[in-house]
Amino acid sequence: GRVITPKFGVISRSEKKFLSTHRVFRDSVEVFGFNERWNPYMPFSCKCAINQSKTKVAIGMTYLPQINILDVESGDVKCFRIENSPEERLTKSIVYYGSIQCDDKLIYALYQNLNSNMSSPDDYHKYQSELHIFNWNGELIEKWKLDRFYNSISVDDGKIYGFRTYDGTIDEYLL
Repeated sequence: GRVITPKFGVISRSEKKFLSTHRVFRDSVEVFGFNERWNPYMPFSCKCAINQSKTKVAIGMTYLPQINILDVESGDVKCFRIENSPEERLTKSIVYYGSIQCDDKLIYALYQNLNSNMSSPDDYHKYQSELHIFNWNGELIEKWKLDRFYNSISVDDGKIYGFRTYDGTIDEYLL
């Protein structure tokens, strides 16, 4: 087995200095063996969005069922694992968060729960994405079951747009 302890590093580009590190895993250290599905970049894969006031960053983990919230001013990172989510194992090759957007009030995360080892894009019709809406305290306040799979989302003026890159479709939902 191999022990993986990935962390977030906070770096100030304006001051050109390293500020702090924070653990990625909310639970204990991950231990697993190598197999053909393991990719060394998997623990670090994430989608990020900064709020309008540029004070917080929402981070959706691609291969873990959790979001992280970075306070830009203090450098603190808080991790929130989705309640009742499956056990955290990087060798499962499940894509959890595929896209994340936010504003100053809420975080909008596209939860895919998708097997990343699909054989073809035709398999996407078997999946339905969810929209998870969090407040900045990391509390899941709404969960929407979407009627199809989306690769990414965008939020603008009270609307959510779902993008399906495999067939070029954009769908609109009212918030």
